[in-house]
Amino acid sequence: MNNNRKRTALCLLGATLCVFMAFGAALYFGRYPITLQALLAGDAMAVRTFTVLRLPRAVMALAGGFGLGVAGFVYQTVFRNPLASPDIIGVSSGASVGAAFAILFVSSGTLGTTVCAFAGGLAAVFLSLGLAAAAPGRSKMNLVLAGIAVHALAQTLLMLLKLTADPEKELASIEYWIMGSLAGVTQSRVWFPVPMVISCCAVIFALHRQAMLLSVEEDEARLLGVPVGRMRFLLLTLATLVVAAVVSVTGLISFVGLLAPHCARLLAGHNRRSTSLLSGLAAAGGGYHCQNGGGNRTAGQYLHLAAGCSVFALSYYKAGEGDAVMFTVENLAVRLGDKNILQNVHFTIDTPGQLVGILGANGSGKTTLLRAVAGLLPHTGCCLMDDVPLESLSTRCLAQTVSYIPQQSGISVSMSAREVVLMGCNPRLGVLQSPTAAMCAAAEEALRTVGLADKAEQDYLTLSGGERQLCILARTFVENAPLLLLDEPDSALDLANRSHMAALLAEFVHASGKTALICLHDPMLMLDWCDTLIVLQNGQVGAMLYPRTDPVEALQSVLAAVYGPLELVPVTDRTGRVRLALLPL
Repeated sequence: MNNNRKRTALCLLGATLCVFMAFGAALYFGRYPITLQALLAGDAMAVRTFTVLRLPRAVMALAGGFGLGVAGFVYQTVFRNPLASPDIIGVSSGASVGAAFAILFVSSGTLGTTVCAFAGGLAAVFLSLGLAAAAPGRSKMNLVLAGIAVHALAQTLLMLLKLTADPEKELASIEYWIMGSLAGVTQSRVWFPVPMVISCCAVIFALHRQAMLLSVEEDEARLLGVPVGRMRFLLLTLATLVVAAVVSVTGLISFVGLLAPHCARLLAGHNRRSTSLLSGLAAAGGGYHCQNGGGNRTAGQYLHLAAGCSVFALSYYKAGEGDAVMFTVENLAVRLGDKNILQNVHFTIDTPGQLVGILGANGSGKTTLLRAVAGLLPHTGCCLMDDVPLESLSTRCLAQTVSYIPQQSGISVSMSAREVVLMGCNPRLGVLQSPTAAMCAAAEEALRTVGLADKAEQDYLTLSGGERQLCILARTFVENAPLLLLDEPDSALDLANRSHMAALLAEFVHASGKTALICLHDPMLMLDWCDTLIVLQNGQVGAMLYPRTDPVEALQSVLAAVYGPLELVPVTDRTGRVRLALLPL
């Protein structure tokens, strides 16, 4: 961990020095020679060139590059796509249409072009958001597809505007604007984009933890307490304001937002808040080509920013501290398309500290039941925790009540195993809060409990499939929700780790007094560790079994109806514990 921090600190220091060097070079070099002596002596031409042209262009290059780098980090994180850039939701193409419209019909002056380009970028983004909201479903892919459609529409409008432009003057102005340049930046043009970039980037840095939570699958993020729709809208709006403010003055240089985040991740090796800062510095310091002085446009006047605590011992895990004591599912039914998956499902778990297994053949509705209880699927009927309907809870309250492990976690961006576990603290934190020292200690202890203490700093994406599942289990321990929903948490685990996982889960549930519903494909594992078994048949509860007390013959009869001919044989292991071995016939 210390090595990682040192590496990040060195990268930030190096990037900062490069930015200052580039900034100083941009102030010093130019067509008109400016010396410090001339500025101190009050040379009128030197002072005017420095304050009206050279300093504003250098500041705009710094602020513009930094803002585009941070915005690119946001786009790639929120969309979980390393190729995401400002073009993905149409902001750059919308700004191009706005600028072309201003040049043709409003004014070729810089103010009119800036205002129309900014408005065009925002209009394109809000059109993308509107189309995504009108589309069926709530997937972020709706926004990506809407952005592609808006980008195509904007390019078509831009071509039409170019066809109507005077090829001698107006068409050249449009093409020069699209190429991106600092030639038109003066003292009067930086007052709007620079404060906009600073303020929006400050809010983005404050919301970094929320952005990382949005990098997981939507359903998973929602059950971690993230208001996915609102938070995504807020972050994308902030990033869009940054991009629109910059390109409205400099033209289309938004490609920087694609390259800089990759450079930052390669240098830092992670996706923390410092990486988004490094992304901005990489974009700002990648290169300045600010040729100041004259009014003639040359190739050198274009802006090029290149790449530019024991879990079971902690006090809040003890039973009897407000955990729900009764969980009931009443007449739950789920219909997908024209098919009834579940109907009239009803059961009650009235004893705290119960590990409840859900058994059934493939397609019997086990995963559907868990997702319906978690509020991830539309359904009729209700699910009650101490007579409080889960359907009535807000996103935050639901995340504090229910912890959910999907069959496969949707984490797709680089973050350490510790950071993944700390995601479980989000339901108990405010939007701008960071995990406390106690929460960090609980995360460390949870990783030790599942056997991943030595991998706390390792990138989650480089862990094996089984280690990833154990990491998500550790996150579940840290969440401290009274109801746990686990959909095949043993997937990708080997034989020894499957038994270890089941034992850890049973110990956690019994010690904390929580209720856990778990779906496994191995009935022997459920017979070993579950207190109650719910058997789903034909979309309904076919039977409820109690492996600790039910006769072996009764268990065998019900399981044979699900899995075909089999025999349950009691065996005593070397610890003296009597277990049931399932033998298919």
